[in-house]
Amino acid sequence: MESGAVFEFGPFQLVPREHKLLRKGIEVKIQPRNFDVLVLLVQNSPHLVPRAEILKKVWGGEVRSDNILDNVLSELRKLLSPRDHKRYIQNVPKFGFRFANVVRRLQSDLNTDPFVGRESLLAEIGQHLQSHRCVTLFGLSGVGTTRLAREYARQHATDYSDVYKVSAARPAVGAAGTVLAGSTIDAGFRELAVRLKLSRELFDAERVRRSLCKRLNSRPGWLLLIDDVATPEDLDGYLPNASAGHVLITSSFPDWVHSVEVRPFDPTTAAEFLETTTGRRDRPTARMLAEELGCLPRALVQAAAFVRLSNCSLRDYLNMLRRGVQLLGTNEARESPVAVSLGLLLARIRTTFPAGAALMNLVAFFAPQRIPDVAFRDWAACLPEPVDPTRADSPLLFRNALANLRSSSLVSFEPGGFSVNRLVQRLAQHELGGHRSTWVQAALILIHKAFTALSSDPQTWDDCAALLPHALTVAGHAAIHQIEGPQLDPQGPTLHGDLWRRITDYLVARGAPLTVHAEMDQAISLLESVSGTDSADLVGPLNRLASVLKSTYERTRDKKHLEKAGEYQRRAVEIGGSQDFRDLYTKTD
Repeated sequence: MESGAVFEFGPFQLVPREHKLLRKGIEVKIQPRNFDVLVLLVQNSPHLVPRAEILKKVWGGEVRSDNILDNVLSELRKLLSPRDHKRYIQNVPKFGFRFANVVRRLQSDLNTDPFVGRESLLAEIGQHLQSHRCVTLFGLSGVGTTRLAREYARQHATDYSDVYKVSAARPAVGAAGTVLAGSTIDAGFRELAVRLKLSRELFDAERVRRSLCKRLNSRPGWLLLIDDVATPEDLDGYLPNASAGHVLITSSFPDWVHSVEVRPFDPTTAAEFLETTTGRRDRPTARMLAEELGCLPRALVQAAAFVRLSNCSLRDYLNMLRRGVQLLGTNEARESPVAVSLGLLLARIRTTFPAGAALMNLVAFFAPQRIPDVAFRDWAACLPEPVDPTRADSPLLFRNALANLRSSSLVSFEPGGFSVNRLVQRLAQHELGGHRSTWVQAALILIHKAFTALSSDPQTWDDCAALLPHALTVAGHAAIHQIEGPQLDPQGPTLHGDLWRRITDYLVARGAPLTVHAEMDQAISLLESVSGTDSADLVGPLNRLASVLKSTYERTRDKKHLEKAGEYQRRAVEIGGSQDFRDLYTKTD
């Protein structure tokens, strides 16, 4: 099976490696045998596949019923096109079957990230879950806890009624690596509640907890993956009844009640991994390189991707890595091999895949949670300069750029979108150097386009909920870099100010005044983490938030908005010193 490719046909996207079928970005449930038959037909499209070949490759030739293939094909036809069963799969009597629709091959990343050396850990995870039902995988950054958890979920998908994934990652801010204070576990579970369509009022954290726990407790047999949890306290009130399903957590924090430590590869396994994924047979150099990289799976994957892209030898890469570590110094002793290997890979991407590099420049300023595809409808028009003038308006440009990043193991596919690791974002920001402001403005333009002006309309709320953490993070970066963007009209607000208005309209429309304040406080905390609590850089954002809240009060007459506006304005006066409170109170964008 050509598992490294991604195929697109009609509204569908087929990802064999992830064992996923997506329709308009939403994952479609499909039986394993049906999926294998579909992959075989799609890979061979538009050519005919004989019946005997399908039976041999999917069932190994051991079929008890003559109708088993016909039943599978009937189910596939109904799944892909309920109204026109012959639209995709054609029957050629006495010969076989053909996938008739035009198939676009978007990606080839064979052998980029094979899962090796962790078979005993998978068995250990299964044993722990049977005994304790809630288990944490912990280890150093780059050791592969997330990859291991997802592989367990993939291999055991048929053992569960549903598999749910939640990210608890914190956003990366600034090249120095400072992050927004506080966990984003609320946002991750809120996104899950939106996907499950539990409620329209999802900005009361306690209500989200109760709704999710009630849903999960009433439908046993699930697996819940919670990725990148900072401490056990972050999950207080969120874990459902353990008897109803299994919970698998990943973290770098070591002190959990029931846990499995994920260690780096041993040098022999790491060297074999490098040789297999690069096709370079040089065991002594592979072993030295693996040891230089701390035998960390993430660093090994990045090194292998670089070697394939640049067609260099393992010795050449080892020399580049050693020079990079010397330049980096010893301040990041444990992460330096990962950071340097990632820096080398990012630099290579910029020269090899311009569209992929442009996409990475943008998402470096997004939140490290699932980024929905809806954010990139008009992405090419937001770039500082076209990366491919001949295809600037082509929807395939985004897909190809995303495929390039996935083939280099820089992003992970998610249902309806993708995600980027915090370290990747941090290094991508650092690599931009003096061009950061240019790309922050491009990200601001992009997220402003995606976060609709009709954000108070309930029909837009699902998209807004998915975009919210990214809109807040991009708005924070824009404030840090003092980027307002153009005015929408001579009398109107700037792009930055209007994005805040859209965010607030959405939050207020969903009926959660206290959460509106919490989200705004998060943005202020983000600014403080970079600029300092008394920085003059805070005056403008504080005034803007006060103005937005004052306008909100005039619509809702909720005094909590007015009180919060006064609080922001008093802080602005204290920082600004000479500014008059009354002037601030009436100031608008």
